[in-house]
Amino acid sequence: MSNHMKFEVIKYSDVQYDIEGQKLDFHDELNTQKFNTSSYRWDYTWAMNIPSELPYSFQRWLPLILASRSLSPSDVQTVTLGNPEVCLLEKIAKTSVTSREIDGAYEDKVKEKIAPLFSTLEFPPQGLFMQLNTCSTKDGVPGLVGGALCTVKEVILQLVTSKKALNAFSWHLQDRTERLFYYGSPFMTERHQASFEVWHSSQEPLQLFLLPFDDRMKQEREYRVFCPPAWRSSKYTPKITAISQRKWDEPWLLANMPLPDMKQWASKILAMCDEIRERILKELDHDNMMDLCML
Repeated sequence: MSNHMKFEVIKYSDVQYDIEGQKLDFHDELNTQKFNTSSYRWDYTWAMNIPSELPYSFQRWLPLILASRSLSPSDVQTVTLGNPEVCLLEKIAKTSVTSREIDGAYEDKVKEKIAPLFSTLEFPPQGLFMQLNTCSTKDGVPGLVGGALCTVKEVILQLVTSKKALNAFSWHLQDRTERLFYYGSPFMTERHQASFEVWHSSQEPLQLFLLPFDDRMKQEREYRVFCPPAWRSSKYTPKITAISQRKWDEPWLLANMPLPDMKQWASKILAMCDEIRERILKELDHDNMMDLCML
């Protein structure tokens, strides 16, 4: 392991205990929470500003994503949704996210208004994976063949049954000004906090990105890497401070291995994450305020 990282095994039973504890009142003194095992409830976060996701947009980092998968730009297919289509998809998704199917009342509109947008899609043998600028749609209904999307019908069904996509539609349809903060170029002698505003119009088109499906990209193999901004330190380069598994409420994929093997795999995972971190830093444009938000 890296000299600044420690491999720590957490008992699954402890996580389960905390999950059960979250069913109690959040401020109950008897609820001795060890881990942050749940999302914050709306009544505790309503006053918080929603952080901007613009610096992390899929389109901004698409070249790096393609390079990491040995794909070329021609492997990406895009579908552009106008405001009327986004509004319609939001309406359909509000009923479909829970039922996991398209409401019969919308079937004709899907055929007339939505399906033609995907008529030019080409489906490779391995199928497709769908992504919006802010999120993937994989929490929606998966394709029948290993989760891959192999037909237009599967693409649309996943799109309107994805809670993440529904949130993205609703957020996209809001006219708003987003304020972003950064701390000046890392090459400056002194870095001071600064900010800028970006206006978003609900009339802007919304893009969907479809890439060849990769069976290895499953949630049980997905990790969240934490790199807090390093502007407060003399060395500006952000470092990895923690890595956790995406499916935090389930046992680790490698949990049944002997501890030495787990540590060895953890070191490999850390090394690959650090390699991607280095690639991101090399891609950053220090003259671009949006990129500076990453530091």
